[in-house]
Amino acid sequence: MASASCAVGVFPLKQIVLIVKVIPKASREEIVGWEGDVLKVRLRAAPEKGKANAALISFLAKALDLPKRAITLVSGETSRHKRIVIEGLSLSELQKKVQRLVLSDETPPEQESQE
Repeated sequence: MASASCAVGVFPLKQIVLIVKVIPKASREEIVGWEGDVLKVRLRAAPEKGKANAALISFLAKALDLPKRAITLVSGETSRHKRIVIEGLSLSELQKKVQRLVLSDETPPEQESQE
């Protein structure tokens, strides 16, 4: 007889819908912090042909220590305000990681400038 438990449904679903305000063409890439319920992020990428959107997903994945597939842009492709879905983190985990990044002024290693 097969076990009644399986991977699906055993783990609680961790999914966050988040509004992100992107500041493109910035001098450095960083999570600035919260503006109310909106997460403010600076990116070096220009807002053309989806470059800033791809950079946002890559940057957040590295900063939050998640795979890129865990972050999905669901709206705001041509806007500074983007709605994204993050899977694999609870809201409290997200808040702790963002606070740590903002307080330490930490940037993911692959994103630091080579100056």
